[in-house]
Formats: sequence, C-alpha cells, structure tokens
Amino acid sequence: MSTTQEDIRGEEPTGGQYKESNEAFTVDVKAAIYGGGNVISLDDSNAGYGVPFNEAGVTADERILGISLDGTKKQLLNTYKTTGKIEVVRHGFVDVCLANDNQDIVLGDWLRAETDSITYDLVTSAKIGAVDLLAATALTTTGGATTHQEMANLCLELSEIVGMAMEAIANTTGGYIKCFLTLMPFYRPATA
Repeated sequence: MSTTQEDIRGEEPTGGQYKESNEAFTVDVKAAIYGGGNVISLDDSNAGYGVPFNEAGVTADERILGISLDGTKKQLLNTYKTTGKIEVVRHGFVDVCLANDNQDIVLGDWLRAETDSITYDLVTSAKIGAVDLLAATALTTTGGATTHQEMANLCLELSEIVGMAMEAIANTTGGYIKCFLTLMPFYRPATA
C-alpha cells in the first residue's frame, strides 16, 4: 500500500487562487456569484447571507466578508444560481477581480472594493464586487478644521480597503490582480 498523497484538487480556478490551507469558510449567498475573486459582502436585506460588494451608500451591502474562491455557476446550463454556498477567504495572497476601467496600479498600492463592470465568460456584467486603486478623499481645512463630511468619507473609504497590490497593472487592463488581503473592521460612519 502506498503512503504518498496525490493532489486530487485538479486545475486551479481562474480567480480566487489561494495558496494557504484551512483558511476558507463557507458563506450562504442570495445572489449570483460569477466565480473566484469577487469581493463578497454581508447582505443588508437577508441577514447572514453574502452578496457581491455593492457600493451604494452606508446602508447598502458594504460590510466586506472576504474574497470568493468559487461561484454559483451551473456548468451544464451556463447559467448562475442566485442561491447556494461558496468558499470565502479573508487572509493571505489571492487573485481578486479588477474593475474593467481600473486606474494605474503599482506594487504596494492599496486596493479598495468598488462596484464596477467585470468580464466573465466573455460577457461584461455590471455592478459586481471588484477592486481598484484607493484614491482617498483629500482632507482640507475650513476655518482651521477638517470638515465632518470629509472625515466621514475617508472613514468609509478606509473600511472598503481589501488589501495591497502585489503586482503592477496598467489602467483599463481589467481581469485579476494579485492581492495581499488586509481586511480589517474599520470604523464606518453613520452617514457619509
């Protein structure tokens, strides 16, 4: 009897490639997840469920759970289920979906979750959890003090940081970007 172990996982997925073991957790979803590498957030409408990140204000689906390792595609029908379970990670190095209209990114730049177009199965789908360069709100002073709205906007942007870019990518490249995840529970203002 052989005592060697074989790698029976098969081919790695296109996105969401993850190299550490025992770090993924399962999330129930209530929306189509197109594949590995999506930014997954808590669903404000269905407590405990995950959905693609939706940047529409502080009451939207913005509390980030992690990055998907798989999706809800029904391979035989080439369609996507709107319910199911997916694997999600919060730590380590992972390939994350990059917005189709991404900014120039260099190694070490901070990446922020956003709602933008991503191409899957050669079709561009809008409003899917992606990342792009963090362009933080500039703080100014009015009468010697920074405005409350600027601080609220900055806190919101910091709460949407997914991680650090581990490669350089030219603008409007799209696809995936290697990212070192640094998801943290930043303070989220009540209004922004």
